[in-house]
Amino acid sequence: ERALELDLFNALFHALYAQVLSGARRYDDSVAAAPSALNIQPGMGVASSAMECALVSKGMRDEHLAFQRERFAGDTELLAAL
Repeated sequence: ERALELDLFNALFHALYAQVLSGARRYDDSVAAAPSALNIQPGMGVASSAMECALVSKGMRDEHLAFQRERFAGDTELLAAL
């Protein structure tokens, strides 16, 4: 949390924070934290992974599918597979 206070616009810090929250089984907090990193750096793998892990762990299948559709919006072949 201190790193985020010192460097508010560092997408990696936000993404890693979301990963740590997910690892600590604080899934609601992870889902809330991951978009901060994605707003700073869209498509960031670490943040996307944290978001997906938290959504799946919470059983939020519809939200997870919507997140994947948004993430892969430019790939029609992949979207068809979802």
